[in-house]
Order: sequence, then structure tokens, then C-alpha cells
Amino acid sequence: MAELERIAKAIYQEYIATGREDLLEYYPKLMLYVAIIRGLIRRREMEKGQVQSKTESHGQSQPK
Repeated sequence: MAELERIAKAIYQEYIATGREDLLEYYPKLMLYVAIIRGLIRRREMEKGQVQSKTESHGQSQPK
């Protein structure tokens, strides 16, 4: 995700330098994609944490 954010920043900086409107149209789309993916990853981590905490509270170990 960090790489996509660096690419988005580079796109925006290129827009500032050149004034290319196509870059300005692409930048928010890329940032929206990054935000969605980050949200999905965070959700997966939270769900995984809830499953682990439920298993641990019942005295069972999580299989690896």
C-alpha cells in the first residue's frame, strides 16, 4: 500500500509540474483504491483478532 501511495504522490507532483489534467483525474481514483484496500486489510485483521481472542478466552490455542 505504501508503494501505491508513493505512486499517487508522484502523480500529483507531476500534475503540479506539468498541469496535465489526466493526472489530476487519476490521482483521486488511485487514493480511493488505496483507502478501500487499507480498510479491507484492517477489517480482516480485526476479524482475525476477534477470532483469536474468542479462542483464547475459551482456553484453546489457535492452530498455526
